[in-house]
Amino acid sequence: MTTVLALKDVHKTYGATVAVRGVTLALAAGEVHAIVGENGAGKSSVALIAAGVVTPTSGEIELQGRIIVFDSARAAESQGIVLIPQELLLYDSLSVIENLYVGRPRPRGAAGLVNAREMRRRAREVLGRLGVEVDPSRLVEELTPASRQLVAIARALMLDARVVIMDEPTAALDEWEAQRLLQVVRALTAAGVAVLYVSHRLAEVMQIAQVITVMRDGQTVVKGPVGQFNEVALVRHMLGRPIEQFARKTGRVQSPVALEISGLSRTGLFADVSLHLRYGEVLGLAGLVGSGRSALAQTLFGYARPSSGTVRIDGIPLRLSSIEQTVRAGLGYVPEERQSQGLFMPLSVRDNVSLPALARFRRRGLIARNRELEYVEQALAPLRLRGRLGDPVASLSGGNQQKVLLARWLALTPRVLILDEPTRGIDMGVRGEIYRLIDQLTNDGVAILLISSEIKELLLLSDRVAVMREGRLVSEFSGAALTELNIGGAALGHHSEGPS
Repeated sequence: MTTVLALKDVHKTYGATVAVRGVTLALAAGEVHAIVGENGAGKSSVALIAAGVVTPTSGEIELQGRIIVFDSARAAESQGIVLIPQELLLYDSLSVIENLYVGRPRPRGAAGLVNAREMRRRAREVLGRLGVEVDPSRLVEELTPASRQLVAIARALMLDARVVIMDEPTAALDEWEAQRLLQVVRALTAAGVAVLYVSHRLAEVMQIAQVITVMRDGQTVVKGPVGQFNEVALVRHMLGRPIEQFARKTGRVQSPVALEISGLSRTGLFADVSLHLRYGEVLGLAGLVGSGRSALAQTLFGYARPSSGTVRIDGIPLRLSSIEQTVRAGLGYVPEERQSQGLFMPLSVRDNVSLPALARFRRRGLIARNRELEYVEQALAPLRLRGRLGDPVASLSGGNQQKVLLARWLALTPRVLILDEPTRGIDMGVRGEIYRLIDQLTNDGVAILLISSEIKELLLLSDRVAVMREGRLVSEFSGAALTELNIGGAALGHHSEGPS
């Protein structure tokens, strides 16, 4: 196949930190070249270099055999190289249409005026290719995380791209939406587009890629056609060791009820949700993106008032009007979007962990830094963080950012913990650590409500799984009925069985 874009012996350093070490790869027309590796392996850095966002410290970039230097992503776009970044570059206060056209020529009519009708038509066309049923005039801030991800992908598809670079494109999508995106990728390569595909989802990499590069510690470990790999081999190359198998012993938990939800509704998002969660139990919550799972979690935590219903912890009614009050009642919440909803990116690791507990260290208006440091170190001890306590959270990999967010809540010793997509965008090594942490928490009696778009993850960790569809709780499975077919069928509306 014809090579469209090539990186040759590319290095990237940030001071004393080496992010990329001598990486060489080629992207061929009509081919998907996947990069896999642990968080911090250098995958995203390579993607950003290829897209012109980051300038390499040394090495060359060739576009169709010509050495080229990009001074910006805009310059790369002008050459037909489009990036879909892991962290979405969207403007919340603008509409979907406006986001699709930011920094790009807008169609104009005969008088030279912007042709709003044509903009809307083209927006609907590109969104339709992704199966997105969203009014293009809606503000981006009103969309679900998954819909925002699809808008970012649609923005890339608006251009006549020769190279599309996708960094964790399915991280915010459920399994069904991810498959739909893979169909779009196949359509792109059928039209001769070269695709660089960075993902932690090894199953979809094996499904979509023709060539795989495995990175570790900033450099290429192995590279070759997809046929020479399987998932076990990829994990071994990524981690430098075989993956430790995890198996949580699940079953029917008989301990007292920790959290009880009765007839909870929030107009336009979910209605009449009733469920209970016991101490030491993992209750999985499945459903398509937009089914109401995350809206339910945010309401339980006090982000918004419900329109009706009650919530009790230990039988005591919870006033869902204050996050401070829910935290005091023993409820913790790790949101699905760690950067925009959970972490303070410019602040240090230390500040992010200790922030909710600063009152514990305050004496006469001053913070006792030694006590704060001891608190943070104790919270992070079981999580094996790669990074220093003084580093800004923005400088950490996605997996280490997630560890910081988990440490914040573990330090507050919640009785009930809501985990919304806790392994999204996380590599296999860190994922195993989080699984073991969940197991330890339940052994210690913590009640966990686990929201995940990965059915296999729910089956591995959950004692029971409840399924939401179109804002309602439609099914609940446990024991022998806890199967991928039952959960997937209920989420898609193929089961009429109600909650048991």
